[in-house]
Amino acid sequence: MLSWKLVPVAASRSSLPSLGRKRFLSTAIPALSDHVNPAATSRTSTDPHVPVILQMEPSGEMSRPPMCVQTLLRTSAEAGPDTPALSVTRGGKKIEWNYAQYYESVRDAAKGFIACGLGDKRGVGVMAFNSPELIFSLLGGIFAGGLSCGTCP
Repeated sequence: MLSWKLVPVAASRSSLPSLGRKRFLSTAIPALSDHVNPAATSRTSTDPHVPVILQMEPSGEMSRPPMCVQTLLRTSAEAGPDTPALSVTRGGKKIEWNYAQYYESVRDAAKGFIACGLGDKRGVGVMAFNSPELIFSLLGGIFAGGLSCGTCP
């Protein structure tokens, strides 16, 4: 059983053993496409390997082309890297992440999951209280090509 403690990403990078750090830094994150899979035949599925039909509308918000989570966060980080993305107050001190930091934190979580063996369309459960680190971990699981599920202790 794998068990790990969530630590701030900046600290986790520098504290990795040298072999682990090398593996972590060289980990590639899978590129996912924003295309709609023409093989989809149903609107629902419980099998992560079966594509589903996306509900699209002829006009309005639901008529936009589909976009994967990775693309959405990357384009947000590119469009406004210094724009505040999220914040939390801890011990009376406000801690803030801009979109560039947010994107990098999610990518770091994805690399960590891949280095731990998370495979394509495999699940990762994240047990944590509501926090930025929970969001980084959940999105990191998705960035790694997996399926994320969060639960509060």
